[in-house]
Amino acid sequence: MLNRSLATFMNAFTASDFTMYPFSTQNVKDFRNLLLVYLDAVFYPRLRQLDFLQEGWRLEHAVVDDRKSPVVFKGVVFNEMKGALADRDRLFAQHLQSHVLPSHTYSHISGGDPLQIPDLTWQQLRRFHSTHYHPSNAWFYTYGDFALDDHLKTIDEEILKRFDRIEPKTFVPDEVRWHFPREARVTCRPDPLVPNPDKQTTVAVAYLLENITNMPECLTLHVLSSLLVEGPNAPFYRSLLEPNIGSGFSPATGYNNQTKESIFSVGLQGIDCEDVGEVVALIDKTIDDVIRDGFPKERIEAVLHGIELSFKHETSNFGLGIIMGLAAAWNHGADPIGMLQINRQLGDFKEQLRRNPQFLTEKMKRYFRDNRHRLVLTMTPAEEFDADAKTAEDRLLQHKLSELGESDRENVYRQGLELNEKQNEPEEDVSLLPTLTLSDIERTVTFTDLEHATIGGVRVQSSMQPTNGLIHFRGVIDCRDLSSKLKPLLPLFSQVVTKMGAGDVNYRRLAQRIESKTGGISMSTLIAEDPTHPDLFEEGLCLYSHCLEKNSEEMLALWAELFNGANLSDVGRLRTLVSDVLVETASGLPDSGHSYAMTRAASTLSPSSALKEKFQGLEQIKTLKRLAKMDKLDILVEQLQQIAQSLMTKDNLRISVNATDRYMPKVREHLSGFLSSIRGNPAGSAPKTQQDETFVSKDRKQHVQIQVPVNFVARCVPTVRFCHSDFVSLRVLARLITTKFLHREIREKGGAYGGGAKADSAGLFTFYSYRDPRSLETLRTFDAAVEWVQRAAFSDRDLDEAKLSIFSEVDRPVAAGDKGSFQFLYGITDQMKRDHRDGLRRVSREDLLRVAAVYLRSTFLCGQVILGPKSESPLDETWDTLEED
Repeated sequence: MLNRSLATFMNAFTASDFTMYPFSTQNVKDFRNLLLVYLDAVFYPRLRQLDFLQEGWRLEHAVVDDRKSPVVFKGVVFNEMKGALADRDRLFAQHLQSHVLPSHTYSHISGGDPLQIPDLTWQQLRRFHSTHYHPSNAWFYTYGDFALDDHLKTIDEEILKRFDRIEPKTFVPDEVRWHFPREARVTCRPDPLVPNPDKQTTVAVAYLLENITNMPECLTLHVLSSLLVEGPNAPFYRSLLEPNIGSGFSPATGYNNQTKESIFSVGLQGIDCEDVGEVVALIDKTIDDVIRDGFPKERIEAVLHGIELSFKHETSNFGLGIIMGLAAAWNHGADPIGMLQINRQLGDFKEQLRRNPQFLTEKMKRYFRDNRHRLVLTMTPAEEFDADAKTAEDRLLQHKLSELGESDRENVYRQGLELNEKQNEPEEDVSLLPTLTLSDIERTVTFTDLEHATIGGVRVQSSMQPTNGLIHFRGVIDCRDLSSKLKPLLPLFSQVVTKMGAGDVNYRRLAQRIESKTGGISMSTLIAEDPTHPDLFEEGLCLYSHCLEKNSEEMLALWAELFNGANLSDVGRLRTLVSDVLVETASGLPDSGHSYAMTRAASTLSPSSALKEKFQGLEQIKTLKRLAKMDKLDILVEQLQQIAQSLMTKDNLRISVNATDRYMPKVREHLSGFLSSIRGNPAGSAPKTQQDETFVSKDRKQHVQIQVPVNFVARCVPTVRFCHSDFVSLRVLARLITTKFLHREIREKGGAYGGGAKADSAGLFTFYSYRDPRSLETLRTFDAAVEWVQRAAFSDRDLDEAKLSIFSEVDRPVAAGDKGSFQFLYGITDQMKRDHRDGLRRVSREDLLRVAAVYLRSTFLCGQVILGPKSESPLDETWDTLEED
């Protein structure tokens, strides 16, 4: 349906005790189409045996049609979960949940343990579906302005009237509370990215708390968690992070209300195994100190301000966010309407505090100091972890094979051939599925009203929008003239400069003011390719913050203090932040390996792509690791101060602000005051772009070895930028290749969790795979995809579906606070978008054949990357093998 719809969101989520099937669209006809298909897929799936074998697991010869090749485990979910559990953070969080809630559903891995997935049979799956995927066990949710009566009528006629009520027996019993605290120890694979190999232990203390249907208590626990762990003024931040015992908080730190009974955990990762006892003692002492001293009133007010602000901050997927917040508790019987009445809940909470000043410390005693359901979980690296996992899988495989008789082995061979034959058949006839057509798409689009002016010599873009009483502020500082020696430090600078204090205000006080007056202040790096010129791009720092209208002057005053006096000299604070940034960046590698592979593959093709690798890729992780290993940070402090001195001025600054029409004049007045208070002499010119004439593009094949059991494969070729007439054809081509060829070849046949092709406005066309058991075979599949296009092996309907899918992206809703931001950040105007949109309709079969021949021939320049484990079959001499240490 991705190709037959204008859906702005379409997916499925598996939690520990429920599965959710959400979709969204702005088109009424499309909504009904999707509702019918979703209802049919959930309640009347075919669940054929071959589908189970492909998507779940199977025994199959490594070479399907070769009886002499070894029999191995295959299956999409089997490979996906091997990759998912390679993530140390996810592994730790899963162990923590399983040990705190050991008696029922939460002790199991909802996505499936790779060593237990092969115990599931097709018949068991069908029985499970018949009792659990039943309207007696279902909840329905809609959000939006389409007619509710129509939704209810469809659900009633298509589902409710066709089933008899049953008792699904899905009640989750409460965990039996412990009389004594417990301890558990688990192992993981070593992490080569940590700066100190001797400090790879993780420890956390976890507490089982209240039933999540008890809304007043859950709000209290949410507030307590925020007070305890969020920001540098939080007690656990002070006691655990600032002494630099470890590299950061342990995974799953904070309040988790996604299980029937909620959990709070806190701890450290990146510690020496000898320091486990010290960390646990610090946690106990911190709890005692909080019970004795309580929380400062201003911190409580700041946390409540953040909660209220979060509910006023409307995003483009606001409705989806609501159901994500409701689902867990609603699933266990909570009143969803009551859960949405946040103002009433906050009022009741404040009244409790007014009546009883010891309210929060009494809760601390109950839920933490006096709570016997307390777990200390320790995870340590084991050199033999991967070898043991492989041995366990081999042992399971041998056990499965030992149970096979001659007829069973013959069936494995025949079944493999049958599945392979099915996978090679032409696509099933999907004409029975409802669909939109290009004629259902509006031909006109609404432009965003933008005003451009100069205030204090600085260019300002403003847009009056229904922002629900919020001010959205953005800025871009051009970094073109920063020295090449300092540029690799820009990502770190952007992460630490707002957290180090300013002038005579230390970082604690600054954090308190930011929390009290804004929804957060942040910086990030920006690389924006010129949409019209193939060689020009802008590099800069992007500033963002938002606040209530009444706080706009204070928000801009905070930015002024950072511009005028960012304090980067606190070495102890800086060391803590460097460690935090490294942990946060490196922890995303197992889950986002395809992004890292694509960034690395592109890095040899253009100057802007090379810079992205330095800012966002594996090179940035290396830079952070090097900095984290430094004994002294004096040189780093000096370099960060040089960056601040060079960039934190209004010389190269431009600004964008979104606010209501009523409040915009006041915002402009506050902007004038802000700009008059910071140093610099702005030229007021257009954004600076640059061309690196020293850069030489080159082919490169890189096998980057990391300790994960699956691969992330990428191939990237240079093409054209957004406004080039061929870009729209390349974008359609990428979608066509993804849905009509690569999905089948990479996922269904190859067993990877995902893969596809994308054409981006930076002028790159990229093939990729995600959590892939194959590597070189996948690269050959990329070749086959181009050959498939050149054979014109697609229909006119396939072409229209690819266009329809792209229209769903082009016309995706934009939140009021983000209107105009794409033009501000990337220079892509509404007129450019309209031209691009109009061009989508005109793309022809001949256009796709032409751009494939022009840009995707294998003889052309390209970068290729395999990111994954050591290859079982050696790569040839054309590959550079790099081991991430």
